Amino acid sequence: MSFAAAELFGNEVESKNGLINAADAFTNKKLVGVYFSAHWCPPCRRFTPQLAEFYSKIKDIDSDALEIIFCSCDRDEESFRDYYGSMPWLSMIFQSAECDTLQEKCNVDGIPCLAIFDGSPGELLDTEGVSTVMGCRGNSKKAMARWNVKIDFEFAEPTIPCTAASFGASLVTKSGESPTEEALSSKKLVGVYFSAHWCPPCRGFTPKLAEFYNQVKAHDADALEIVFSSCDRDEDSFKSYYSDMPWLATKFRCAEGEKLAENCNVSGIPHLVIINRETGVIVDENGRSTVSAASGDIQAALAKWKV
Repeated sequence: MSFAAAELFGNEVESKNGLINAADAFTNKKLVGVYFSAHWCPPCRRFTPQLAEFYSKIKDIDSDALEIIFCSCDRDEESFRDYYGSMPWLSMIFQSAECDTLQEKCNVDGIPCLAIFDGSPGELLDTEGVSTVMGCRGNSKKAMARWNVKIDFEFAEPTIPCTAASFGASLVTKSGESPTEEALSSKKLVGVYFSAHWCPPCRGFTPKLAEFYNQVKAHDADALEIVFSSCDRDEDSFKSYYSDMPWLATKFRCAEGEKLAENCNVSGIPHLVIINRETGVIVDENGRSTVSAASGDIQAALAKWKV
């Protein structure tokens, strides 16, 4: 990466100790992440601590595995300075011409955005680094493997038990309520569907998911159960929207539902997470894409989920 550092980032970049030579800063780095973010952006402020934890964990294992550089989208230098003060990595000089060029090169159409480059020869590997980091759910090894870098450490996969602890004591059904363990006990997979009636993309995806769900049920009634976790603003909207759905739901605004969104790293809706019911391990963090890509081929999706 060092040979292209000046071209991409300018001759000098900011470190916590002042300006340093860009070429020197990226010498021997296996990966370089460019982080487009701004203090005024709430999703950015939520993601930055997660990225800092991810970065620090990698650095502790292999200091040359990854370097990140901040490309600020802040509106003034004071905001940039304040925000950069919370970050452990490097930064481009505020409002440098190279930052504008990088945004175009990395196809930035929204923030936060994390673009990952191979350290040599500088190939752009991933423009969806935010999703990659969030999707690994703390498993830095998993993200680095996607970027073709091996790091050596043990990681215990976090789980979401398909029990009352995760979904509440009972789930909403089409005929009333059912104890959670009873409703889910025989299922091989549990999908958690985060959605809301006020969200146009959600209303567009829900009929497609319902068609997919009904096809799976006709194939194997125990292969999959879906639980709707509402992001609606009031209970009437929840009830109206749920009336169009053929699956189960958590109770509106139950504490467990809010915790589910956090555990499933929900950053936007619609969002579908697929869980192995027996182990509690997430087998697909982006079930929406899997269902959409299946185009009616339920076997392709089930094979991906190992059912």
